[in-house]
Amino acid sequence: DVIAEGDRKALPEPRPLFRVPKDAAVNWDFTGKAIFGMGPEMIRLVGTAKRLGKRKVLGQNLECIRVEIDTTVAGAGMQLHQDCVYGKGIGLVEMNWSTSFGKTKRSAQMKLIQFVPGSTANP
Repeated sequence: DVIAEGDRKALPEPRPLFRVPKDAAVNWDFTGKAIFGMGPEMIRLVGTAKRLGKRKVLGQNLECIRVEIDTTVAGAGMQLHQDCVYGKGIGLVEMNWSTSFGKTKRSAQMKLIQFVPGSTANP
């Protein structure tokens, strides 16, 4: 799936990659090659997406979903966990991630602090 045009130009409109039903989680498990780091690597993605209902995001009550993904990059010996919350009409509003590469472990938390709506008109 294409999510950008080139390496610096985002698509003019969001494009849904999957739908999350109202009463159930969506689960997936993918194993295959993907561009990771300097070139193609064999990866495994195990993910879950589910609706959270309405949450307060920057003073607005928005419908949100949570997407959790565990990634294994076999050739690099790397593990990555992402826990993301997406708000309807905004996109990513919160992300927690952790990674391990050999003995090196890192983690971070990010939260949206400002949102300026863009144009939905096609260029």
